[in-house]
Amino acid sequence: MKIQTEVRDSLARVAADDFYGVTLSEAVARLVAEHEEARLRRQISAAYARLRDDADGWSAYVAELDEWDGVTADTGEGS
Repeated sequence: MKIQTEVRDSLARVAADDFYGVTLSEAVARLVAEHEEARLRRQISAAYARLRDDADGWSAYVAELDEWDGVTADTGEGS
């Protein structure tokens, strides 16, 4: 893979400073993994936004959360 000198040098700094001196290949792998995680977070946020835009769907979701909270709540009885 051909890479511009400036990009290689920036990557070397990231590898040294942020990833404790890993190889450039490992730094690229970590940066790609971070990018994929960020993309997943954006997709999840967008899905929640679409759900919030659907009043009935959002109400059903909140009701289900409340139901689960009631199931999983620690009442302190028997402690």
